[in-house]
Amino acid sequence: MKKTAECVDVVVGLQAGSEAKGKLISVLPGPYKALIRTGSVNAAHTIYLGDEKIVFHQLPAGSVHFPDAYIILGAGAQIDLDHLQKEIQFLKDRDCWLIDGKPRLVIDANATIIDYIDKVAENGGKMPDCGSLYFTPTKCERHKELGNTCIGCEKISNDSAWIKLGSTTHGTGANLIRKIARGTKMAALAGAPFDFKKYVKRMMEEHNCDESECFRILMSEGSISDWIAETEVKPIEFASDNEFTKQFISNTPEFINELIDYGKPILLEGTQGAVLSLHHGYQNKTTSRETNAAAWCAEAGISPMSIRDIYGVARLFPIRVAGNSGPLGQEITWEQLSEEMESPDLIQEKTSATKRVRRIFRWDDKIFMKSYAINRPTKLCLTFVDYAHISDFGKSSWEDLTMKAKNIVVGIESRLGIYFNYLSTGPKQEHTIKRTK
Repeated sequence: MKKTAECVDVVVGLQAGSEAKGKLISVLPGPYKALIRTGSVNAAHTIYLGDEKIVFHQLPAGSVHFPDAYIILGAGAQIDLDHLQKEIQFLKDRDCWLIDGKPRLVIDANATIIDYIDKVAENGGKMPDCGSLYFTPTKCERHKELGNTCIGCEKISNDSAWIKLGSTTHGTGANLIRKIARGTKMAALAGAPFDFKKYVKRMMEEHNCDESECFRILMSEGSISDWIAETEVKPIEFASDNEFTKQFISNTPEFINELIDYGKPILLEGTQGAVLSLHHGYQNKTTSRETNAAAWCAEAGISPMSIRDIYGVARLFPIRVAGNSGPLGQEITWEQLSEEMESPDLIQEKTSATKRVRRIFRWDDKIFMKSYAINRPTKLCLTFVDYAHISDFGKSSWEDLTMKAKNIVVGIESRLGIYFNYLSTGPKQEHTIKRTK
């Protein structure tokens, strides 16, 4: 039996997402033969080409920087057709869509298609009255009254996954539930029109009975089947069933592992962050999937034995999305951060996916080390180092950093026994400090 080639690099976020994984990917040396992504559109990765800001929701962030690499959406991917088609067109416009005259894109047959009902389900089962699917209206008096936020607006259903979880409500969680249901009627899930109270009321009227008699009828033979029928889940649509995506279908584990057998370098791009892990994150304040390096390998069909490097990316000041999204250590305000940075203007971030103002936290050793232990990165990148001081923005050498920034970085490294191979001081490629021990 031949030895497995170690040629797969994995990029993983070590906090709650938005660690600037796309920025790190843009400065990796490569070249790569394949770029793999198995996450979904609820996590956007941003890169820069010169002054042009590019946001990838569906395709790997390295698709432009490594134009000769195949683009693979693995079995765990969830596809929003609107985003996919826009990003394909983006590559076509930049003449980096084809390899040897054929499309670069390869999609696993078991990837799933996000349906409109998935998005509606995550928004509490109905569209908001303002008509904005992700609660980001551009013209709304109520929005202004609430301080440019939808939090507290009576138009939002209390059952919205955003209200309860801080979810981006892009439909990925509901879509995954339908995939897990495997076409069965296990429960009333995404897309179900069933309203139990209305159903009972209708039965009471039809049978001219009170509530207790209604429940007796409901549980009797013949009636329960009607109830179940109304809770039927719409079967999941796989990429191999969809008219648009089926043109790109291939056996991706076979495709990927053939490249591995020949020692071809591969970049596997994880989405979101380790703290959002369904199994290892804060209970109920997580995303809908596992978000650590081993999980990304499993979803892509890659053995951990094939890993060459795991790149762990962390922010100096980690964030969580707006709303009831859960803890992450000591939370501060953007006003506090701006003052500590000595910035003349308010520093503030909004998510690429939903345009909501992010929550921001101080660095926490314990939280970071849990993610570090689970992923065991071989290389580390610390981003947003410019949040130490406004004058650190855009620096490309260690010597040019402020003493404050240097002390913070060295302090973290000394306390935790780690070393940051990359420091990022801004969004562009040149805003990077590459360090050697």
